[in-house]
Amino acid sequence: MSLFSVKPIAILEYDVDNGPAYFAEYLRSEKIPCEHIRIDQGEAVPESMAPFSGLCLMGGSPSVNDDLPWIDEVLALTREAVVKDVPVIGHCFGGQLLAKALGGAVTASPEPEIGWGHCDVEHSELAHEWFGKVREFPAFQWHFESFSIPENATRILRGVNCPNQAFVLGPHIGLQPHFEVDEKVIRLWANKDRAMLKKLSGPGAQRYSKMIVETKDKLSLMRAVTQQVYGVWLAKVLEREMSMTSAVIASSLHPSQ
Repeated sequence: MSLFSVKPIAILEYDVDNGPAYFAEYLRSEKIPCEHIRIDQGEAVPESMAPFSGLCLMGGSPSVNDDLPWIDEVLALTREAVVKDVPVIGHCFGGQLLAKALGGAVTASPEPEIGWGHCDVEHSELAHEWFGKVREFPAFQWHFESFSIPENATRILRGVNCPNQAFVLGPHIGLQPHFEVDEKVIRLWANKDRAMLKKLSGPGAQRYSKMIVETKDKLSLMRAVTQQVYGVWLAKVLEREMSMTSAVIASSLHPSQ
């Protein structure tokens, strides 16, 4: 992609413990620039998507229904990205923000999902575009709320305890699982909330020891899926950037009379 310069991906972060982790690592491996906007540290939500080629909404501890001053600003920025076809990817809380920006609802999850769970890829051409040959895989979860599927969007991933696990609308994807986590993040969350884990019950909640033991094998399985999904999303980012660059070049070569 040396023929044109890719604008950075905007990564919105809302919680010191919910950084982009593997997502940022993946962008670095693909030599894609990114700009971290640390809302949790008082940085302002960007006023426009103009400087960016994509928008990544990270996870976080708030609810999208909380009365926080920056949530409406993030929703407005997300809607701008959608209108302008700037690809958006949302992880967990970020997926819920995308769903709400598109008119969906975010409510209490049918079951809290904490730890490793099972996800099935929907049987559709669109789902197979995003997940390739994968039909099922383990996914890491950490949420008490979940999104509805917005109007005109399509569910491409479903779960047992929480049916709505991922949806797409054009180049935009909302994810309920935390595809971005690495082992360091998982251990950090598990240790920080160890007391909470002891109190949880239900089919979607794991105990600390089981979560840590399963991470060794299941993280690598999820990572392969993550690379597939991130690759599809990034291809849409680059496709739009190339299209925009070509339009600018064409305009300069053939200015209107």
